[in-house]
Amino acid sequence: MATAAVRVALRVRPLTQKETLCNSAETISFIQNEPQIYIGNEHSFTYDHVFDTKSHQQHIYSTSVQPLVEKYVDGFNATILAYGQTGSGKTYSMGTAIDGNTDSDDNQGTSK
Repeated sequence: MATAAVRVALRVRPLTQKETLCNSAETISFIQNEPQIYIGNEHSFTYDHVFDTKSHQQHIYSTSVQPLVEKYVDGFNATILAYGQTGSGKTYSMGTAIDGNTDSDDNQGTSK
């Protein structure tokens, strides 16, 4: 893990059932093998990590959270913060499923 005071990971949640029924379209495109996204055709943003809608909890945890937990256990301060607009997927990313089902491994926010 590179030494940086703040690292930012972006996770894009999949469309909800309601959004799919309303024929909503994805507006974010991903740059393959790069931590970068495009919104529309004009705006690009680069992060330390980018996770698309098909990313699994275990991969997100092992890539962006586990290194922080290991540093914390070694005695360093660490904070994991979910930030975003209402409905943007914070609860989804932190391990509570939209449908309330947290039994499957895909819906867990922690490693087993």
